[in-house]
Amino acid sequence: MVTYLLKKLNLVVIIMSIMLFFLVFQVSTNSILLNSIKNSNFIFSKLMALSDTKSEIYSLNNELSKTRTKLLAIGATVLSNDRNSEEENNVKKQLAHIAKTLQLTSKKWEILKQKHKSDNSFKELDKKFKQLHNSLIELCNFLSAGDIKSAIKQPTQKIQDSFFDSFVIYMGDLNEDLQQQYINQENAYKASLIFFVCFLAISLFFVFFSWYLLKNTLITPLKKLGESISTISSGDLSKNISLEGKNEIAKLARSIELMRVNLVNIVNEIKTYTNHSLSGIGKLSSGNNELAARTEEQASALEETASSMEEISSTVKQNTENVANAASIVLSATNLSRNCGEEVNDVVRLMKDISEYSNKIFEITDVIDSIAFQTNILALNASVEAARAGEQGRGF
Repeated sequence: MVTYLLKKLNLVVIIMSIMLFFLVFQVSTNSILLNSIKNSNFIFSKLMALSDTKSEIYSLNNELSKTRTKLLAIGATVLSNDRNSEEENNVKKQLAHIAKTLQLTSKKWEILKQKHKSDNSFKELDKKFKQLHNSLIELCNFLSAGDIKSAIKQPTQKIQDSFFDSFVIYMGDLNEDLQQQYINQENAYKASLIFFVCFLAISLFFVFFSWYLLKNTLITPLKKLGESISTISSGDLSKNISLEGKNEIAKLARSIELMRVNLVNIVNEIKTYTNHSLSGIGKLSSGNNELAARTEEQASALEETASSMEEISSTVKQNTENVANAASIVLSATNLSRNCGEEVNDVVRLMKDISEYSNKIFEITDVIDSIAFQTNILALNASVEAARAGEQGRGF
């Protein structure tokens, strides 16, 4: 069924479908990969933020605890009655340093507070921190003023315990949040691993499917078409070229099949024309033979004419001799005419005879000219026939 559908599709459609599928698949995988990286970065940044928050809160809590411990030590020093001026100055310096430390702690806390504006659980811890911070400032002021009773009555320990309870609760929530982020990170890693496996499987399927498409629509038809073209180029025009389908390869195969059929028709026409040419050559050969026979006949006729010419020439020569004799006779007759008149009549008769012979000689000369003219015509015809005969008439 798949092969049948592939044969109905154009090659361009198949290639564009493969490219489109690859593009969609690539965009989808890249989107998922980018989203996974984004989530991983978000989880990692949140883990780092929670870890930094935890460290900062621990640090501020330790600073407050150390500050209260120092204040208690200063309070013990203030309670002793045997203090000298040097100790008094030392106590003032320590209290001034503690006041600065509390100011720095308050600034650090405000910075931390800005990072957790939307955190409701941090608001309770902030409230307790401010109570403890104000309590420590108040305790520092009492000790600076030497008001030991107020310092002793101040519930700093209770406030610190309340802050510590809120601190423990918040740290518990923070640890749970950290643990959840670690779980999310692990889940993201597992999801990335599953995605990678699915991506690999889909890629392999896509590669094999593309190979199947290209093999059935391009490689195999081109191989068959190449074999058919090789067969035609070797001179074998008897095998048909048939490729089913409507794609470009099938159209090319049909065009080559049409070319093969046309070549077969041309070869058949050439065979027919060759047979006609052979029959014409046979007729031409027989015509040449007839021409050669006629040429031989004309040659024999020319030989006979030549012999006749020789006879006529001998006759003319003889007549010429007769005329010469007649001339001598006329000369003799002229001499004799002086002696006798009777012989004049004989001479007249002889002159008439000579005149008749002269007329005959002129007639014979006309006949010779006519025969010579006919001989020239026969020779010209023989040359024409010899030229038509070609190689067979060259010797003639």
